[in-house]
Amino acid sequence: MDHKKCQFIMEDGSQCGAYSIKGKTLCFSHDPESAEAKAVAVKNGGSSKEIRVDTSLEPIEMNGAGDVVKLLIKTINEVREGKLDPRVANTIGYLSSHLLKAYEVASLDTKLTEITAIFATRQTPSRRICNEEY
Repeated sequence: MDHKKCQFIMEDGSQCGAYSIKGKTLCFSHDPESAEAKAVAVKNGGSSKEIRVDTSLEPIEMNGAGDVVKLLIKTINEVREGKLDPRVANTIGYLSSHLLKAYEVASLDTKLTEITAIFATRQTPSRRICNEEY
């Protein structure tokens, strides 16, 4: 596949870095015959496509990291099967990472509370400091 660079010269004198259209000397952006198609592409490129979830997603009870792992496995499989829009899956993955972080913080908070309680229940004998010379 031998594609050549676009021959268009920019205002600053540099050559366009894009590949030319097959059989032409200019790229899609600079080829006058592609102007109408380029205008349509530019217009459509700026508009976002509607994201639809074809089936209703059931609420999932999340009680720990294991449930997040199950959700991510299910999400990956649904994307691979074409049942779930990858953008929806990306959102699920993003939110799952925050949920995992929240579980981690909550776990550390619980451990800190337990350790604090253990130290509070320990009685350390009071020590006298003697300033005696030996």
